[in-house]
Amino acid sequence: MTAIIAKSFARIHFRNLVNNGLVPIVCAAAVDAIQDGATVEIDLAAHTLRCAAGVFDFPALSPSLLTIVETGGLIPMLRRRLGTEHLPMPEIRGGE
Repeated sequence: MTAIIAKSFARIHFRNLVNNGLVPIVCAAAVDAIQDGATVEIDLAAHTLRCAAGVFDFPALSPSLLTIVETGGLIPMLRRRLGTEHLPMPEIRGGE
């Protein structure tokens, strides 16, 4: 799991992180306490993160957002729900 820990997120940035399978964590105290290169353990079920500076609580993600993150993002989650995860991803062509 990859997480981004910040003091705040713009709503669209928060949702884009989730849609791309990343966990957005809002926790100002943790941002101030975590040192560069530190190891951080995240418990999404308990909505806590642990680092050398201590344990910090963060707001829980909704069940629907957790499902998207745990599936690897919005597209993988939709492909699984539609039963099309076994099919190759369509090729995306840019402005030709």
